[in-house]
Amino acid sequence: EFGKRPIACIKPQEIEIFKQTLLTMTSQYGKPLKPGSVRNILACLQQIISKALEWEMAPGVTNPIARLRVPGADRKRQKYLTHEEARELLRGLKELSPQMHDMAYIALYTGMRLGEVLALKADDIDFGSRTIHIQDGKTGSRTAYFPRRLETVLRERCMGCEPTSRHLFFTRKGTPIKTKVISCKFSQLVDKIGFNKDISDSLYKVTFHTLRHTFCSWLAMSGIPIQVVGALAGHKELEMTQRYAKLSSATKRNALDCLENILEETETEKGRHKEEAREE
Repeated sequence: EFGKRPIACIKPQEIEIFKQTLLTMTSQYGKPLKPGSVRNILACLQQIISKALEWEMAPGVTNPIARLRVPGADRKRQKYLTHEEARELLRGLKELSPQMHDMAYIALYTGMRLGEVLALKADDIDFGSRTIHIQDGKTGSRTAYFPRRLETVLRERCMGCEPTSRHLFFTRKGTPIKTKVISCKFSQLVDKIGFNKDISDSLYKVTFHTLRHTFCSWLAMSGIPIQVVGALAGHKELEMTQRYAKLSSATKRNALDCLENILEETETEKGRHKEEAREE
């Protein structure tokens, strides 16, 4: 779109037209590009131009895409599973596809992204410390932690891993599995199990990413501090974790109840001291 033109010649109005064009385009799967996808494309363009300006390739030029906003791009996925829904989903997946069940099980109890699960190798797992070393994840390398309930599944996957690459999940030919393939297959299986019926808004549909969203939501509702939730999920910025803060309202109310009790005890103690002083 802009590859052969000097940055100084690109006007903000042209970026706006480009944005509108993207919003009317369809993806390779025949579906309209989502606002979030358009935002990512424009963010990439913004970063390219910013780097060029940082390198003084266009002195005195202002980034033409600095303040562009994409309507609807800030909408966040809302659906998370209840404990009963999670059990129902895992039961259904186990019957239809044991491999998909194991992928979903790992994602649900570690918060790992689909790409991170598919990239898992046997050597990445430390059963002694119950940790998983995630290499080259979306936010770089990090450490994930897994509960004891996952140990059996992970050990079985390690024993049956691909001999050469040591991947836990692989195709019949022994090659890595693509995220798009699993994402599409997961949606098909979820529909068979009975989820997403009569739901038109994609933000409320169960997708593979719902498992990660559920992981964070359960932690927040259990009273785990937001900073810890973000660290366990591998969020790069705390802002990404703040969306779960509203789910910890019960914990906040309990904190206020504790404060109220402390204040009442303090007032009672003061009253007792005053009464003792009068008696003396």
